[in-house]
Amino acid sequence: MIDYQEELDRYLEQIGELAHNKEYARLRDLFLPMEPADVALLLEESGPELMPLLYRLLPKETAAEVFVELEPESQEMLINGFSNTELKEVLDELYLDDAVDIVEEMPASVVIRILDKATPEMRKSINEILKYPEDSAGSIMNMEFLSLKKDMTVEDAFKRIRRIGGELETINILYVTDPTRRLLGVLSVRDLLLANEDDIIEDIMDPDVVWARTMDDKEDVAQALAATTPPTPPPTRAAARAMATTEPAPKRPEAVFFCLGALPFPCRRWKKPGFGSPLRSRPFNSGPV
Repeated sequence: MIDYQEELDRYLEQIGELAHNKEYARLRDLFLPMEPADVALLLEESGPELMPLLYRLLPKETAAEVFVELEPESQEMLINGFSNTELKEVLDELYLDDAVDIVEEMPASVVIRILDKATPEMRKSINEILKYPEDSAGSIMNMEFLSLKKDMTVEDAFKRIRRIGGELETINILYVTDPTRRLLGVLSVRDLLLANEDDIIEDIMDPDVVWARTMDDKEDVAQALAATTPPTPPPTRAAARAMATTEPAPKRPEAVFFCLGALPFPCRRWKKPGFGSPLRSRPFNSGPV
């Protein structure tokens, strides 16, 4: 059996040696094959003196992915050390749900600085989500998702996905809405791939959706969903969460559409107390030290 603490110690020893010798290119290359959660763990275990240096070695996109895996205390420490330019670069790479998660954990002085450097669109969305009570479904919703019109063809849908899909965290599940943003149905990218280009979205969407009001208790909604959706094992130490996305429905109370575990939905991640561990339960996803 592999001793994970021993493996962690080996990595930390190598990181300390490379940093001491100022072999920064080798340090960066050591992190590149790893999963963001693994890099985050190594940065935190390296200590507050070394963490800022190691973080700045990461490529910009990787750095943002690692940042969201860090504990709030580590995030706050890095933010306090960031220049305004560095903070804006991190925020520009974050998805909205990750930015909200970070803001919720930061003291007021840090939140003010984050909102000041966020784009106007992100700042507006963050403020909208923060209006909901902490225990409500609305507080964990994600307002970034890809919607389609029911009279679109499959070809039209793929054009829309190509045009804006790259800006979204996930596009596995697509939401069909009317002009008033009322949810009509859902479908997956797989549904599109198996359909003909001239098929109409209304004919292939699933109108039977699971929904909840934004003011519903998030624990109650997660438990209710668990009865209909079997949970899947979390893929990383940071992924044991219930998730949600939202779409206002003017003809009925606002609705939040849920999934549980690691299912392929465009969801806001919600970290439940009691999950997560300071050590991984599997080997680090990289080559040998």
